[in-house]
Amino acid sequence: LLVSKQAEAHHHRDTLTATTMTMAAATPSTSAAMVWITAFIAAIVSLQPQAAHACGGFFCQPQRPILQAGERIIFSVKESATAASTNDVSMTVQIAYEGTSEKFGWVLPVPVNPKLSVASDIVFAQLDELTKPIFDFTIDPSQSSTCDKVDLNQFPCAGAGGVAEDAGSPQLTPRVVLLDQGSVGPFNYETIKAEQGKPEGVFDWLVANGYDQPDEARPLVNYYAGMDMVFVGLKLKNDKDSGDIQPITMEYSMPSAGPIACVPLQITGIAAVSDMPIEIWVLGPERVMPINYFHATMDSRSAIDWVNCVNATFPQECYWQSFRNNFVRVLDSVSVQTSAFQGHAFATEFAGPTAPLKGKLELAIDGTVLEQQATPLAYIQKMREFGVPNARVIQTIVEKYIPMTFSDDVPPVCFGLTEIYSIDAGTIADTCLPFVEYEGSASFDPKAFTEELEKEVESGSAAAEAMVQEHQYLSRLYAQLDATQMTKDPFFTFSSTEPDVSRLHTAIGVPECDDSGVTSMTIKIENRPGYSVPAFFGCGIWGSNGGNTVSPIQELTIPGYQDEQPRVLSPVALDDGTVVFSDSDLRDAILVMDDRVPSQTIPECEEACKKSSAVSSFGIVLGSRYCVMAVSSLVGIIGISVISAVL
Repeated sequence: LLVSKQAEAHHHRDTLTATTMTMAAATPSTSAAMVWITAFIAAIVSLQPQAAHACGGFFCQPQRPILQAGERIIFSVKESATAASTNDVSMTVQIAYEGTSEKFGWVLPVPVNPKLSVASDIVFAQLDELTKPIFDFTIDPSQSSTCDKVDLNQFPCAGAGGVAEDAGSPQLTPRVVLLDQGSVGPFNYETIKAEQGKPEGVFDWLVANGYDQPDEARPLVNYYAGMDMVFVGLKLKNDKDSGDIQPITMEYSMPSAGPIACVPLQITGIAAVSDMPIEIWVLGPERVMPINYFHATMDSRSAIDWVNCVNATFPQECYWQSFRNNFVRVLDSVSVQTSAFQGHAFATEFAGPTAPLKGKLELAIDGTVLEQQATPLAYIQKMREFGVPNARVIQTIVEKYIPMTFSDDVPPVCFGLTEIYSIDAGTIADTCLPFVEYEGSASFDPKAFTEELEKEVESGSAAAEAMVQEHQYLSRLYAQLDATQMTKDPFFTFSSTEPDVSRLHTAIGVPECDDSGVTSMTIKIENRPGYSVPAFFGCGIWGSNGGNTVSPIQELTIPGYQDEQPRVLSPVALDDGTVVFSDSDLRDAILVMDDRVPSQTIPECEEACKKSSAVSSFGIVLGSRYCVMAVSSLVGIIGISVISAVL
C-alpha cells in the first residue's frame, strides 16, 4: 500500500509539473522588465516573488528565478495549395499567466511575418484526451501454476518495502520599421523590423520601451535583426486580465524541403525545472520522427509499474507517470555511461491515422439542462456528464461563477483547494461545493454561467475537430530533460516507413505463490516473453518492490532521414537494472545525427555566454539561432521564438 501510494503521490507531483500552465505574478517593481523565454513552445513560467530587480530580454539576475515547467505545442503542416515546394504551417502555443494585464507581454522574433489568431485551451485538452496513453491490466490467478488453488484472501496484510510598466504605446526609433499593428483576441500587437542595414535599431527600441537589456545582449539582438527577422510584440488589452489569455496561433509558409520543424531547447534550458516535460503534437500526412535525437521504443512489460499502480486511486495516471519516469530513468543511466548522449531521445506516445479520431473532438452541451441546476455541486456534476474537459479556460469560467469562498463550517480538507472543477468524479471539490458562500447579494447564476460555458466549449472543441479533419495523421511525442541536458535543438521530419503506435497498453499479471503467500508476478504482453517481478499481496492490496531485469527501453533508433536508413541500437540490462548500450555505437550515432543539421555552436557568443552564466542562472534567452540558421540555409526549419513572462 505504501509503495502504491508513494507512486501515486509521485505521479500527482509530476503531473502538476507537466500540465499546470501557471505563471505567478512577481512582486510589483518600479523597474519592470521582460524576460525572453523560448521558441515554439507553450512557455510556462513561475515567477517567485523576490526583491525587485530589473530583468532583461536575454539575461536575468539570480534574484529573480524563473522556472519553466513544461512545453506544449501543436504543429499543423500541409502542402500549400498555391505555392510549389512549400508547406503551410500552423503553430499553436499554449499560454498561461497569472497576474495583472499591465504586467504581461510577449515578443516573438519570427523568420517571416505570420498571420496571428487566438485559439482555445480546449484544443489542447481534447487532443490530449484522445491521444494520451491508456492502460488495461488484469491480474489472473487462474493462469498460475502455484496460486491457482490458493485462497489469496487468507494471507495477512503485507508490508511494502517582464514587461515594463505601461506608459502608453511604444515609440519607434527612426531605425525601426512598423510593419503591422492591431488586435487579436485579448491582445494588442505590433510587428516591427530593423531598417535595412541598421539592425541595432531593434535593441535600441527594446531599451527605449522598457525592455531592460544588458550590453551582452546587443550582439545577439543585432544578429537576429540583421537576418531580417520580424519582431511581434503582444500585450493584453487594458480591459483584459490574465483569465482572458488564450493560446496563440501563428500561420506562415515555409519551404517543404528538409526538416518540418525545430524546437530550440537550448534556450529553454535557461530556466527549466528539473526533468521538464516536452509534449509535441504534429498533424500532417505521415508520422513524425526526430532527426538529430534518438527515438526510444519502450518495453511495456518493464516500463510500466503494473503491480503497484493497480491499487492506486487514479490507476491510469499512475501507470502513465511510471511509464514516463522509467523512460527518464533509463535515459539518465545511459547519459552517465556516455556523456554525449545527455538524454537526447523522444518517445512516441501515439501515432496513427486521424480517421478514428474524427467526429470525437467536438462537444455539444445541453444548455437547457445546465440552466436547471440550482446548486454549484449539481452544476459541476452535469458538466462532468457532458464531458467538459479540464482546460484552464474552463477553470477561469468556473471560478467566475463559483467563488472559492466558503462558510465557517467548511471541512478542513477544503482549505487547500485550488480548483473547483475536475472532470473526475469524487474529487475534494465535491465535498467543498455545498459550503460555497457568495458575498452580499450575489448568488449562483446558472443561466449566465451556461451562456459563457456553452460558447467556449463548443467553439473550442469545434476548432480541435476542424484541425483533425484536415489532416490524415497525428503524432504525439514526449521528452523529458533537465536544463543541463538541453544542449542541442531537436529537428523533426515526416517518415513514411515508421509503424503506427497505439496508445493502448494491455497486460496480464500472473501471480506465483509459496506457503507464505504471493512471491512474484509474471507480466505478459502480447507477442513478448513473460517478465517476472517480485510481488506481494495482502489486505486486498497488490505490491512490488521492483527488481527489474528487463530494460524499460526496448531499443534506441537512429531515425532514417533522406537517403539514410534507420539504425537500431539494442540495450543490455545488468542485474541491478542498469541499462547499457555500446558506448562506441552511441557516439557514432550521435555524430551521424549531428551532421544532419546545422552546427549548434555560436562561436562569437561563447565568451558572453560564459560571462553571463557567472552572474545569472539563466544565460541567453533569445530564440534559437540554429533553427533560424536552418531557414537561411534553405532547409526549411520553422524558427519562431516565444518570449514570455514579465517581471
